[in-house]
Amino acid sequence: MADAQPLALTPDQLRWTCDPGQFGFESAEELPIAPGIIGQERAMEAIRLGVRIRSKGHNIFVSGPAGSGRATTVRHLLEQIDSGRGAPPDLVYVHNFREPDHPAALLLPAGRGRELERELREFVLALRRAIPQMYESDDWKRRRKELIELHGNQEKEQVRTLETRVREAQFALVQVQMGPFSRPEVAPLVEGEPRPLDQLESLAAQGKFPVEELARLRQLYDELRTLLEETFKQGRDVHRRLKEALARLEQDYGRPIVVEALEDIKESFCDARLSLHLDQVRDQILSNLRLFIDKEPEEGEEPPRVPLEDDERYRPFLVNVVVDNTGITRPPVVVETAPNYRNLFGTIEKVVDRTGHWRTDFMHIRPGSVLRANGGFLIIDLMDAAAEPGVWAALKRTLRHQQIDIQSFDPTYLLSTSALKPEPVRIDIRVIALGDAYMYHYLWSVDPDFRKIFKVKAEFDTVMPRDAASIIRYASFIRNVCAEEGLVHPDRSGVAALIEHGVRLAGQGGKLSTRFSELADLLREASYWAELEGATVATRVIVERALRERERRHRVPEEKMQELIEDGTIRIETVGGVIGQVNGLSVFDLGDHRFGKPTRITAQCSLGQGGLLSIEREAELSGRSFNKAMLIIEGFFRARFGQDYPMSLTASIAFEQSYGEVDGDSASVAEIVALVSALAELPVRQELAVTGSADQVGHTQPIGGVNEKVEGFFEVCRARGLTGTQGVVLPRENVQDLQLHSDVVEAVRAGQFHVYAASSVEEAIELLLGVKIGQRAEDGLYEENSVFGRVQDRVHYYAERMREFGKPPDGPEGLPPGGEGGHTPHPDPGSPATDPPPSNPEGSDPASPADGHGAEPATP
Repeated sequence: MADAQPLALTPDQLRWTCDPGQFGFESAEELPIAPGIIGQERAMEAIRLGVRIRSKGHNIFVSGPAGSGRATTVRHLLEQIDSGRGAPPDLVYVHNFREPDHPAALLLPAGRGRELERELREFVLALRRAIPQMYESDDWKRRRKELIELHGNQEKEQVRTLETRVREAQFALVQVQMGPFSRPEVAPLVEGEPRPLDQLESLAAQGKFPVEELARLRQLYDELRTLLEETFKQGRDVHRRLKEALARLEQDYGRPIVVEALEDIKESFCDARLSLHLDQVRDQILSNLRLFIDKEPEEGEEPPRVPLEDDERYRPFLVNVVVDNTGITRPPVVVETAPNYRNLFGTIEKVVDRTGHWRTDFMHIRPGSVLRANGGFLIIDLMDAAAEPGVWAALKRTLRHQQIDIQSFDPTYLLSTSALKPEPVRIDIRVIALGDAYMYHYLWSVDPDFRKIFKVKAEFDTVMPRDAASIIRYASFIRNVCAEEGLVHPDRSGVAALIEHGVRLAGQGGKLSTRFSELADLLREASYWAELEGATVATRVIVERALRERERRHRVPEEKMQELIEDGTIRIETVGGVIGQVNGLSVFDLGDHRFGKPTRITAQCSLGQGGLLSIEREAELSGRSFNKAMLIIEGFFRARFGQDYPMSLTASIAFEQSYGEVDGDSASVAEIVALVSALAELPVRQELAVTGSADQVGHTQPIGGVNEKVEGFFEVCRARGLTGTQGVVLPRENVQDLQLHSDVVEAVRAGQFHVYAASSVEEAIELLLGVKIGQRAEDGLYEENSVFGRVQDRVHYYAERMREFGKPPDGPEGLPPGGEGGHTPHPDPGSPATDPPPSNPEGSDPASPADGHGAEPATP
């Protein structure tokens, strides 16, 4: 048997341990609170660049996995960076008296919007008090009475002139009924009674009234009728002049009340657009002073108590403060956790009036996060935003044109109920979009606008260096979380255990994980168990208990699969040797829990021209990476055994009891070992499992999930009883990634379990088959009875047999059955080393949920 000792790893190589003695504290509570970002220096520099560049389109896309602290990091960093911008302005909307459907937007210094709202509210309330008093004043009543009397006398004089002329002509003024109305008319007096002309015409036709007199009366009627119309026209002119005079009188009395207050507001704000609006307010109020006179309630009726904002008479004179930046001294940082259209871009609310109809006005304009973040920064999750109807197109349009149009958008209601179109607002904003690498590259490739509006990429790494400075910063992070949430602080041993867990999460040698959300969750659970035990600090024992309890909560699928292995439903051999059968290792990733388990890989070989057949590939149960690995394995065998003879064989390889898709190349070494075993007819040690990728040259290559794979096989072996010969073979490149559970490490320390690291496929083969691999001589032949020598013999045997099948019946005599020199390519059929392999390898029961690779999730 080949010597396995050089490949065996020591217990110290299986787990990196953090020395608590390096900490200068007994409890993490002794550490000062040190807020800051850990392990993302590159991303922080990119964010600083995007914040300080004022050019259009330099919005920031923050790429990184969920749980890496992207949102928290960005928010804290933005609050610390001095972007050179002051406080943003307030935004108010006012009524547009010229175009009521287009409210006007006004930008005012921070905090002045509320001041304007308050001053205009007080202004309207003052008018409600002052204007009724004006109408009740004696001076106003006297001047109004004088005007009414003056114009009344003019009207009476005109009527008297008309009446005198009518009497002189022997006519009378009468009222003529015209349907529901009556109008004045003149009629001649006949025998002292007014008679209509049409009646006199009828009498004249009967000879009862003189025709000459009728003609005279008709002429007088026409003259008096013209005078009547002129008199009433003059009367209407008098009424119009009276109305104008009363309006001028009202404005003369109301102007000091209105103008003085508005001039004070103008001087206070010194804003040109606001001054124009206040001029419109002045003109509108002076033209409608009676709006401020409340209707007298009827007897026994309570006067209505309507809030000023709900009184339609006064709403046009108020302002709607859409964005209030009172008390803000630096650019705002807004985090929008629900980035739908309404929350991002605002809306125009609608209300039902007393008639049951929808209505709205400028007072119902509501802002979104974009307006609240104007002048500062908006943080959104781009995946959430893109999933909302209309959001992505509106966001691109807003950032491209740097202005926002507030609309009443409702994706569930197709018909708009409002024609209100507020004035667009110019914005100066930096959007920080959170997403992952796939989303960034996808949008970059398919959406040209994305490249124009997100010119800065800040990529968050999943790991950070495991150096002394990073370890101290890790401890500071633990202290910060405990202080913020009131958790039980860990002592130095607990901090060390948490850091070791960070190493485990990283999965890379010499690295710490930056998945701080998972670390914080473990810290919270450790605090829970510490409180449950009545401990004042969370020790290593408590932290490890929190880890065990977490795994126990999530490992139901793992335990179910372990039960299937233990009761033999899933067949896994852990003792003895089997030809053409290898224990591969798989990782099952269920999202909240990852675990490894062994899976049987078997190989069968025969004479033929089929080459290497993967049953998974033929059944279309394999992925592209798996198929590539199979082609690499073919190259490995051609390089070693196909240089002198053709590979005249058919070999099949299968993942037994596997019915889902398999992918990845982490079973390449195991597949090669199974094929070599089948060709050489040498049994594979079943107490060992193997994982690793391989190239055509024969180098082993690192794989993922190495800790879970080792622990998965260890659990199977421990359940059946540790024998001291069991173990796992893995690529040497993965040694630095090992962070195994302490029970595995202790079993290795006690000699009950082993972990081997192979640098080449040949080392793994020697260890698993227990036979020397063999060296190739100058003549191209491998050492006799070596592993590769036996494989070469079988390949030559297959080649000669194929040549014999291809000879014509009268072929040339004297052709030697084998090659020149070396050992015979087709030994005696009875030789155990050269007999064709059995039709079925030992152990081939169906039904395994494992996928054999560990790079892709599998489901039992």
